[in-house]
Amino acid sequence: MIIRRGSCFCCKGTGYTDDGRMIVETPEIHWHGKNNKSEAIYSAHVQPQPSSSSSSSPASYRIVTGGVSEIRIWLLTPASRDAMEMPQLEFRASLERHEATINVVRFSPDGQMLASGDVDGLVILWRFVSELKNAKGIPESELGCVNLETWTSTKVLRKHVSEVTDLAWSPDGTMLVTSSVDDSSIVWDVEKGAMLKTMGDAEHYVLGANWDPYNRFIVTLSADKALRVYNPSTTLTAPLQKVMRYNVDELNTEAMFIGEDNCMARRRLDFSPDGKHLLAPAGATRVDPKVEGGKKIACSYLFDVSRKQKMTAKAILPATAPTSLARFCPKMFTLREYTKPEVLQATPTKSTTSEEDDVDDEAEADTESEPSEAMEVERSGSPEIPPPPRREEEEKQPVLYRLVYAVATTSTVFFYDTQLHRPFGFVESIHVADISDIAWTPDGRILVVSSLDGFCTFIEFVEGELATREMA
Repeated sequence: MIIRRGSCFCCKGTGYTDDGRMIVETPEIHWHGKNNKSEAIYSAHVQPQPSSSSSSSPASYRIVTGGVSEIRIWLLTPASRDAMEMPQLEFRASLERHEATINVVRFSPDGQMLASGDVDGLVILWRFVSELKNAKGIPESELGCVNLETWTSTKVLRKHVSEVTDLAWSPDGTMLVTSSVDDSSIVWDVEKGAMLKTMGDAEHYVLGANWDPYNRFIVTLSADKALRVYNPSTTLTAPLQKVMRYNVDELNTEAMFIGEDNCMARRRLDFSPDGKHLLAPAGATRVDPKVEGGKKIACSYLFDVSRKQKMTAKAILPATAPTSLARFCPKMFTLREYTKPEVLQATPTKSTTSEEDDVDDEAEADTESEPSEAMEVERSGSPEIPPPPRREEEEKQPVLYRLVYAVATTSTVFFYDTQLHRPFGFVESIHVADISDIAWTPDGRILVVSSLDGFCTFIEFVEGELATREMA
């Protein structure tokens, strides 16, 4: 069921959740473009920290969108949970220094900086300076044209020779990793604007990159069917520790991910806020891995990066079309009542589940051999990775919370949690062109979906749909 609000919001497409409490809103405003002609939106992100607000008013969040040579900043103020009102959206600023289409925009962890990458291979760093305290003197007809806050460009990073496809900040905001169709990824020093390390081992376009929230590793996803894992602690002095290319299982040596035959412009991965999971789109798997030449379907993978200090594919998430975007909700939620507290188990589509522990033990012995710069491993044979920080007593306790995440194709957004192996909700046909990016608000209440048709959609979950939050 879709609850429709407000006459200036256009709700289109189809939405569904198990409890039927999801609101889909597409504001019909001029997001990007000139002369009342809308231009494509290639990326969107929400500031990790709410902007300044009083205790009597709801928190507001800055949204950044990237278009054709222009970045725009917006302020989103959600309606109160009890009010059947539309959220308020206010234009704040236009940032113009790029001369080419902007593929990706991302706020820094503290929200005070912004990084943007374009199709010319440039990455520009921006810093928030100030905001206009009093806009009462500005005519209402000019509010969409006048900058209400100031951002200044601090650095221009020039090393990629072709378009930047993705970027991610280090947890402390001092470094940045970027990916490009020049088959490379680069780690940057933000303060100096200097390149620290180039990862040039990919054999095709690198279409996604992300940084572990506990600074244990960097991951990239490329068109050569490879998910690569790097140890950021070695980026300054030596080649990165290991490069991995995951295969489906011990019975099938085909790659887990879609190759260059599928011209996907984005393969954006994400880590869970607790640092225990990695969500990777653009997957491909056979319905029955034991049948050689059998039917192959699109999917995404949920990797567990905490069990036995290894990265293992714990769930295969089938999809009706290739997936390109993945994003975890930043909040953690209490368990649903219908499921016992337990660690996520593999989906039935995997060929072997009960024997996985034995396979892991064998693979662990194999990894003790002389390491190589690049190596092929099976799904269960995976790189040793330091576990996320945790208290000793947590090792003996079952997982008592669940994580919510979204996976998107070019036309549909699916919602999952770590208790279920199927979507608990989806929204489809909300745009007339491809979905280009997705981003959660910090309160975990709204998912922002941008599209090449020049519009953004807000998918909002009403009180109780995602259950009571267990921790901030």
